Parts: sequence; C-alpha cells; structure tokens
Amino acid sequence: MDIYDPASWAYLPSVSAVLSAACSLVDVEVVQSGRYAASSPAACLIALLAAGELPVSTVLGAVQHEYFVGGRPLDAPGVLGSISARLGLDGPAIELFAASERARELASEDFELAQDFDLGGGPLLLASSGEQIFEFDGPGATSDRLVDQFRTVLTRP
Repeated sequence: MDIYDPASWAYLPSVSAVLSAACSLVDVEVVQSGRYAASSPAACLIALLAAGELPVSTVLGAVQHEYFVGGRPLDAPGVLGSISARLGLDGPAIELFAASERARELASEDFELAQDFDLGGGPLLLASSGEQIFEFDGPGATSDRLVDQFRTVLTRP
C-alpha cells in the first residue's frame, strides 16, 4: 500500500474491518510500496506503527485523514508530532525514530518487498500461512466480503 494513494484511502474502511477481525488472531504487517510516498513519510509511518499497541487501522486512518482531509503530508513539520499526540503516543520519541537510519532502512526494505509482490498498481491485502499466500479482493470490496474471506483463510489447513 501507499499512504498517499487515493485507492488506499478508499479501501481503508473495508480493510479496517478485516484488520479488526484479524489483529487478535494473527500478526499484521503493513508494507509500503513507495508509489507516492517517499522514504521519509514511509519511515514516519513505521515509527508510528512501532510506537504502541494501537490498531493498525487506527494509525493508518489518522495518517491518511491528515493527508487527504487536512492536506498535510506526514513528514511536513509538526504533522508527525500532532498525529502522535492525538493518538496518545510519545511524539518526540516517534520523531526521533522516524529520523533514524533504522527507520529509513525499514522503509527501503518495504519498498523492496513491495517490488517482489509487484505492488506498483495499488493497495494489496494478503494473508499468509506457512508457504501459502492468499490475496483478498481489492479496492471496492465490502468490509463484510473481506471479513468472510479472512474467516475462510483461517479454516484452511
């Protein structure tokens, strides 16, 4: 996904439903494609996600709302701290990590993984179990449909 991709913003409500159903049962990882957002905002998102036990969809929603509604990119001055405060997180610590070499390395690893999955065309929701990978329906899928797909994946051997 890319936090600045309009398709990701439109897909978020449906993805949030499946993430709510999934987070207590499985680990969730967000892989950023770098399609619109460069390394700096990707590192900022990584720092936010690493900072606490908030649901992934809550963090994504706050970041994307700030960009699509507020018109402010995540790496603009004061934005990361503002989002952190609204989420009840330690803004200075998050800003420090977001500016670190490690956060930039993680962003670069995301971009490489996205290339491996060919994520250049928009958001993609995957589930994996062992060696099996399942691709969920994409943007336009209802939240009920994605949750049903997730439940089906859970029943597979």
